[in-house]
Amino acid sequence: MKRKKVFITDIYSLNSGDIAIAMSIIESLQLEYKEIDLAVESSHPRFLSQYPEFDDCRIFPRIFDIENIFQKRFGSDDLYKGVSVYGKIQAIFFGFYDSIAFLIWAFISWIGMDCLWIIRKSRREQACFMREVDMVISSGGGFLSTHYHYEFRLYLYFLVLLLQKPFYIFAQSIGPFDSCISRVCIPAFLNRVSCVTVREPYTKRFLTSFKGLSDVMCTADIAFLLEKGDNKNLPFNPREYVTICIRDPQKGSVREKYKKIMLGVIEHTTHKKLSVCLVSHTTADDVLCEEIYYEYRQIDPTCAIKVYLFGVHPKELKALYGESAYLISGRMHAIIFGLTSGTPFIAISYEEKFIGLMEQLNLGMFKVFVLLNVKNISLEKLLLSIDVIEKEHSYFTELIERQVEKLTCASRQNILFVQDMIKK
Repeated sequence: MKRKKVFITDIYSLNSGDIAIAMSIIESLQLEYKEIDLAVESSHPRFLSQYPEFDDCRIFPRIFDIENIFQKRFGSDDLYKGVSVYGKIQAIFFGFYDSIAFLIWAFISWIGMDCLWIIRKSRREQACFMREVDMVISSGGGFLSTHYHYEFRLYLYFLVLLLQKPFYIFAQSIGPFDSCISRVCIPAFLNRVSCVTVREPYTKRFLTSFKGLSDVMCTADIAFLLEKGDNKNLPFNPREYVTICIRDPQKGSVREKYKKIMLGVIEHTTHKKLSVCLVSHTTADDVLCEEIYYEYRQIDPTCAIKVYLFGVHPKELKALYGESAYLISGRMHAIIFGLTSGTPFIAISYEEKFIGLMEQLNLGMFKVFVLLNVKNISLEKLLLSIDVIEKEHSYFTELIERQVEKLTCASRQNILFVQDMIKK
């Protein structure tokens, strides 16, 4: 039997949640198919290759390769040290060249001819794999919206359509479309792919207003299937610490307000004899996470507080969140990691996808306390939510566990769709 080839795109390697999504897809497919060739397209291949879960996959850069343009430090380790300004300019030039070359190659392939020679030798393996692949999966996430650079995704989707490959938009949060171009282009592409599933009902309702998208299937985030890591590396005893997943609001005044609120929460928590873990899921959040950590250390040098910057294995994070007394998070995947162990949470929302997740959890009266908006958050609101969570801890945990079982089953539906498409 011919080995199936699957190409997984849109993996942003500098976010623990996106890495968890990719790991969940890969491990689920490898469990179902012993004979399968997997390749992934990643924003930062060198960083992604450090995880053993990707050992059996080919890892390609984006066609417009940003790895040496947007360099990032990972704690004390810098994988991209030594790339000069000239190196960045060269990377930008080759990025434009590769984008044009791949487009010409795909178009000529569409009309039944081949011009692989137009693509640089270092990128031809990626082109050949795309030409031979049985299926392309756009990994779950929230990139198809005007919150992000959706244009890069549509470019890749156009290549896949020219190559006439089955294409699955996989467990996404989609929207909003705040520009006229996005309201035309994104639905047009979605109507031409083989299958679309969304990971929460907010997105499904949003898409029903666009022609041809009313039958989109609502499943659940694929990260519900991620295995939990070992508890042996926990910094404190289970249920004797609180975890705070930081998201940097970036804007000056909002950022300072957010920082003061988090410092107030840490003070409140430590006075109750609970330890604190501060976690960053992305390189963009590392600086604020460290600032909060060191500023509170100056306030109370003896406090039991631990900081985890970006780069911790997602499975270890899942164990960390799973044994927390409760979780406060500005990142959706931190909440999902904790949910599978029944960890109560407070979400500090910044996008519509949080609303969809809360709807899936069917939290009833708890919703007003566990879903706070970053734009109007205050220390008083957050402390009130903490008080409710602590008083109703057992009931809240029981409520979560009932819903998570359903969401895990819904998450597996994504893999079943892949199986059906591969068979066809």
